[in-house]
Amino acid sequence: MLAQLDKVSKRYGRQWALNQLSLDITAGETLLLTGHNGAGKTTLLRLLATVMRPTHGTIQIFGHDSKTDYAQIRPAIGLLSHQNHLYNQLNAFENLELVAKLSGKSTENIPGFLEEVGLPVKGQKVVAQYSAGMKRRLAIARMLVRQPKLILLDEPFGQLDPGGVEMMEHFIQRWQEDTTLLIATHDIDRGKKLCSRHLHLEKGQSVCP
Repeated sequence: MLAQLDKVSKRYGRQWALNQLSLDITAGETLLLTGHNGAGKTTLLRLLATVMRPTHGTIQIFGHDSKTDYAQIRPAIGLLSHQNHLYNQLNAFENLELVAKLSGKSTENIPGFLEEVGLPVKGQKVVAQYSAGMKRRLAIARMLVRQPKLILLDEPFGQLDPGGVEMMEHFIQRWQEDTTLLIATHDIDRGKKLCSRHLHLEKGQSVCP
């Protein structure tokens, strides 16, 4: 089992984003995550990414406790969220070069990764001048550099033009060969075509989709 959530709850002030959620995630599966805004999708992804801790309950990922062993877990997890977390004062190549060095990955394939996502390999235009779609493409390229074993995608088709959506589908299908994915999206029809299992959240709890 890649990840196990046992009665996980997360509270923001007086509001419960997740409420006693238990979930097993099998290595190699692609899980579709749906629910209305505020249902707990983004919270679940952020908990799995270890960027926040549950209020109650436990999360085991790769055999480690997410509260205490996040340093061992985090390098193997990739999160694509609404906030792209890019270095705005660096250009595309410099962004990927820095990520590669911090992750202990090779920089040799960075030009090829930029070509794959449709961004220029050369050029000094900094990311702060990029459109939202270009930033999303660069965030995808960062995933290619890091090669995580658990990929968490929060509305991955947002901010992309039709060509970008097609590209995103291509990468999802490629990652499915050796990676576990969770995809949170309002595009349910597209998600069902790509995913092997469906989890629907309502008020922070799992219900039958």
